[in-house]
Amino acid sequence: MLNKKDQTKQENNNSTPRKRKTPRKSPQKTPRNRTKKQTKKTYSGYYSVSNTKKYISDIQKVYYRSGWEKQFCKWCDTNKRVIKWAIEPIKIPYFDEGTGKKREYNPDFYVKMDDGKTYLIEIKPDYQTHEPKKPSIPSSSSSVAPKRKRNYSKEKKYIREQTTYLTNTSKWKAAKKLCDKKGWVFLVVTENNLESIGIKLNNKPVPGIKPLKPKRKPKPIPRYKKRPKKK
Repeated sequence: MLNKKDQTKQENNNSTPRKRKTPRKSPQKTPRNRTKKQTKKTYSGYYSVSNTKKYISDIQKVYYRSGWEKQFCKWCDTNKRVIKWAIEPIKIPYFDEGTGKKREYNPDFYVKMDDGKTYLIEIKPDYQTHEPKKPSIPSSSSSVAPKRKRNYSKEKKYIREQTTYLTNTSKWKAAKKLCDKKGWVFLVVTENNLESIGIKLNNKPVPGIKPLKPKRKPKPIPRYKKRPKKK
């Protein structure tokens, strides 16, 4: 005969094994005064046309991709000399020399003036209109000069800038060919040209006025106040 202890052991062995309880994960404590990640400002959006008679294309799809394009939209909309204008109304096929592929190019603006001249306008920053400078690579053969580490980040930046420059030039060649056939004028407008027209740029500081100092960030409030030590 089995004892009571032996019987309980046998029953426990025959019974199904119990599932172990998984330990609960403690919730991660988030800091109280955590600052949000700073996101880059985007200057793209839809422009509401005031003078609808001038605009040729669809009024609901007047989409600008930068702050300079938005200001140029206002200039076309309010200027009396502009008879007709539109954003990206024409598609021009071209061969991209940077990537080696066939693509389509949409110039930023189509503008017709009161003197009968029509313009295709592309707005770009000035540094993208010039060919980038090649970074100097240190030569390993020179034994007299001290050895310098090769900066691969500058080389990657140069390759990226060179491909964008080649794509831009191939776009502009195709646009110029089309303009020569139709008797139009193709222009690449930079920030320097926009200022000469009379468009004020918000990015540049006004001459003679000192820029404001950035505001200091407030100190984080401590979560628990420290008790004063007893003397």
